[in-house]
Amino acid sequence: MTAAYLATWPVRRVSAARRVLQRSWPRLSRPSISVGNLALGGRGKTPMTAALAAEAGLRGLRVAILIRGYKSRVGRTTGPVLLSAVGEGDIVWERTLCDGVRTGPASDFSSLCGDEATWLAATCGEATVAIYPNRDVAASAVLAREDVDLFVLDDGFQAGIQRDM
Repeated sequence: MTAAYLATWPVRRVSAARRVLQRSWPRLSRPSISVGNLALGGRGKTPMTAALAAEAGLRGLRVAILIRGYKSRVGRTTGPVLLSAVGEGDIVWERTLCDGVRTGPASDFSSLCGDEATWLAATCGEATVAIYPNRDVAASAVLAREDVDLFVLDDGFQAGIQRDM
């Protein structure tokens, strides 16, 4: 056995276990792209999610971004929060957002939803951002409000959900 084989053994075991578990995970009712990797934080997953959502929008697809809500107060007791842009501003962060109940500047939502989710909603104008730890429930909440063609999962490899790409 080589040193490389031994060094990668834990990663290969985890990958094999995930493949077995994935068979029982729910599948979203629309195609999905998952952005993520085994490393946590600071790897550019959120900007890549925004770029994919923007590209899909340019191609005429209606996109929803599903995000867990790192450092947010959104959880099982609050239910999913959906953010979407309702106005334009010279500075993206000043764009007005709406969660279906209230409207305000993007910065008003960061304490509840977290900076990543709020930045995505302010940056990805046409996309709806759904914040909730369970991506399946978040997708259902989006589909109850609007029809979408594609889900993009930010940091989706931490979610127990089947993905198409």
